[in-house]
Amino acid sequence: MASKTPVGFIGLGNMGNPMAKNLVKHGYPVIVYDVFPEACKEFQDVVCSRTMASKTPVGFIGLGNMGNPMAKNLVKHGYPVIVYDVFPEACKEFQDVGAQVTESPADVAERADRIITMLPSSPHAKEVYTGANGILKKVKKGSLLIDSSTIDPAVSKELAKAVEKMGAVFMDAPVSGDGPACQLSSAVFFI
Repeated sequence: MASKTPVGFIGLGNMGNPMAKNLVKHGYPVIVYDVFPEACKEFQDVVCSRTMASKTPVGFIGLGNMGNPMAKNLVKHGYPVIVYDVFPEACKEFQDVGAQVTESPADVAERADRIITMLPSSPHAKEVYTGANGILKKVKKGSLLIDSSTIDPAVSKELAKAVEKMGAVFMDAPVSGDGPACQLSSAVFFI
């Protein structure tokens, strides 16, 4: 009964919009979300969850070429953002615009139950999730951990198992596009 299973769709930009429409066309119940509320308007027969999530703090770990503009867009659209980066200078501009800056990934997990990681490699991802001060040291049951890092699929599966053992949810969500696409909010999560 796959046609009765709701499909969550995040990002209704140039690529996401037609993909979500195609799901609706084929009878899937779709729950859509986009940081721009106007993007949800044409999906009047489906649920737009923007209002449900609008005040929920979002943790963001990895403020490099892709993570920086993605986290900035969350701040710009009024989300309380809690950030960490291995390079403290990457956090400075976020502190200046009201984001909470933490000392470690574990501190992010202590303060947010929705966390996005955008890291450059498998060793970085392993350290952020399972290291001495990693997310899994303080992750709360039921937390949603979205990993958009550029990592080996085997490492992603390994992290998913470790996260699930802690009672949290891990989503491997690569992102299409590049830094400029992230600045324009046109990058798409593939979940």
